[in-house]
Amino acid sequence: MHNIYLEKRDFTVIAQNDRYGQILDKSEAGRIYIGGLYISTSSELLYGYNFNPGILEIGRDRNITDTFQIRYKAPYIFQHTSDEFIDQMYDDLKSGAKDFDYMEKYNLPENLVTKIKDEFAHKQVISTQSDKQILEDNNIKVKNPIVVPKVIRNLIWEQPVSSKASAIKQKSTLDLLREFLEDEEDNLTERQIEKLNYIINRKQ
Repeated sequence: MHNIYLEKRDFTVIAQNDRYGQILDKSEAGRIYIGGLYISTSSELLYGYNFNPGILEIGRDRNITDTFQIRYKAPYIFQHTSDEFIDQMYDDLKSGAKDFDYMEKYNLPENLVTKIKDEFAHKQVISTQSDKQILEDNNIKVKNPIVVPKVIRNLIWEQPVSSKASAIKQKSTLDLLREFLEDEEDNLTERQIEKLNYIINRKQ
């Protein structure tokens, strides 16, 4: 943990990535900075963010009207969370905080991966109701599954539950792209939507 100096105030940094920037503690919840300069505040976010210049696209009025860019890039910084904040990060991740919407298993700090496996390795986990069908398609009887964020589900599903078991076959990349497009269509430009549709629909 260390402190940084923003707008003549001292803030606690819980994670830092040289390329992307820093994540600030909850006293700065939702406040977004670029290069130390305050830009705007979002009620959706649990943490504060100080991104390096050039990482976020901002309009002429310097206002960020949606948090898609932040939520998409935040995992690269959270990957470097200081050890003393891992427990807090884990609780917030499990609670479904929007800061972690695009967290992938390869962005999880190593000691957080250990915590997740210790807690869920021998439990049935799902993130959506459709996951129940995926489990059944993998010949797994579903009984009282625990609902968790997608990143936890993905991490646990790739771990065989016994020496004779296989990792659960998950959705294809195309299925994930379709889900992404459906969830984020309102936050994407027409060009981005067009490009994603092209990728999804082109012949393999």
